[in-house]
Amino acid sequence: MTNNLELDTSDPRYSNVINILKHFNFIQGERVQWYQLFEETFQKYTSTEITYEQYQLDNHSLSLQSQQFKQQLKLMVNLLREKFKESNLANLLEKVSDLEFEKFKLTANLQINKIKSEKGLGDYSEEINTDSNRINSIKSEIFEICEEIQENLTDLQELD
Repeated sequence: MTNNLELDTSDPRYSNVINILKHFNFIQGERVQWYQLFEETFQKYTSTEITYEQYQLDNHSLSLQSQQFKQQLKLMVNLLREKFKESNLANLLEKVSDLEFEKFKLTANLQINKIKSEKGLGDYSEEINTDSNRINSIKSEIFEICEEIQENLTDLQELD
């Protein structure tokens, strides 16, 4: 996984719409890996493989990575909108970014409620169920938008 995502607009990844969309696909792949690590960290903590302090440290690191993804997508959205006049594509990427951030917050909340439930601090089953359902809905929505972005990329490549 990439540890330092550069935000240099002279980078070839940002030189044209096709490259931006290809890089968006790459970042989405990185996010999948990132979410797997996020879930693995939670599983390790709940199975007592790691301490709470290690769990917090790992989550802090993962949160920083999430912020880097968000910054990079913001740059892509701005380039698509301002430099390349591709508002529709910019809106799609922006929507994915917003949904990914919402999914991240819900996942963190879900993990907190699961921990509270396991520690006997209350009944959070309704919240857990609601958050799980919303996360699944967001995943489906992200998938559909990414398919639309991929179709745009394919169309652009055929014209190139």
